[in-house]
Amino acid sequence: MKKLWRNLHLWVSVPFGIIISLICLSGALLVFEKEITESGCAAAAQVKPQGQPLPLDAIISSAASSLPADAAISGVEISPDPKDAYRISLAEKGHKAAFADQYTGEITGKTERTAFFKTIRSLHGSLLCKRTAENGKIAWGPLIVGISTLLLLFALMTGIAVWWPKNREALRRSLTITGKHGMQRFWFSLHDAGGIYAVIFLSAMCITGLTWSFEWFNRGFYTLLGASEQIEASKPNKGTAEEAAVDYSTWQKAYAQVAKENPDRRITVRDGSISVSLGTYGNPRAADTYKFDTSTGKITGINAYADSGRRTKISGWVGALHTGTWGGLFSKTLYFLAALMGASLPLTGYYIWLRRIAGRRSAGVRQAGTSNT
Repeated sequence: MKKLWRNLHLWVSVPFGIIISLICLSGALLVFEKEITESGCAAAAQVKPQGQPLPLDAIISSAASSLPADAAISGVEISPDPKDAYRISLAEKGHKAAFADQYTGEITGKTERTAFFKTIRSLHGSLLCKRTAENGKIAWGPLIVGISTLLLLFALMTGIAVWWPKNREALRRSLTITGKHGMQRFWFSLHDAGGIYAVIFLSAMCITGLTWSFEWFNRGFYTLLGASEQIEASKPNKGTAEEAAVDYSTWQKAYAQVAKENPDRRITVRDGSISVSLGTYGNPRAADTYKFDTSTGKITGINAYADSGRRTKISGWVGALHTGTWGGLFSKTLYFLAALMGASLPLTGYYIWLRRIAGRRSAGVRQAGTSNT
């Protein structure tokens, strides 16, 4: 039986091994994208408290004068820490934002997704191809990524079957990465033990990733978890350059009401809605959402996260389990290492496979030589 699992593991892995390595390596690079990007503007994100912050309309008005004429402001993120600058989101591609000193209204710096990470994201999700199908054509990049992810998941399951030790001593050896017996033994133990150490995290990445790759998997996944189809609430309009008539003074009125009830929460204000983040750990997307009248700033409704549908909650966890954000820096470090291990598994697997082929050929040549003698 183990021979069957070994053959399945081999022939499932061989065709897409290089692609799997690229997907895992790009995923590892994306784990700390936020931290790396924000490290370049760490100074801009910190301000010196000077009394009370200015009203949002005054801050936005001051910030707008320092931004390009066509830049549209889509929201303001406010931290409970008075030393954190306000983050003004811009309605442009690339996650562009500006940091504003809430005590002076001065723009302290700008941030956006770098060209490097744009490329890595494209590689991870679509192998640098178009993400969506056009004119009836198949989007081959995302499709190949989805197939490779599905095969990686199958390879992980068959890998467990191949690895499964016979006894406690075999278990101890199979969980040890060692270089004491030469490089061949090192690469074998890295593939064998390293894969087992990473299998839970890699499986979580695969399963959650497949919910975005295939509609049939998405439906089956949420149905299995008891999350029936639900109509998603319309997202707030991010704004355009033509929307110059936004009354930001109502943002301040609405924010003041929500901040009074949530003094220790990170709050994001958009035109007509305010989201209150409920924490960093677990599902980082968990938030209570307030609606307000854009003409008066009066709060008109509250959508508490606790009352959200099961699908909404699960989708947040799907993102957290895919990217490793559920446990803060600790879980992200584990995911980074696991993704690196995932990138190495096909390469070490190729090495072991080719060594075995070479060994069999050498044995065959020696056997033929002995027979001729």
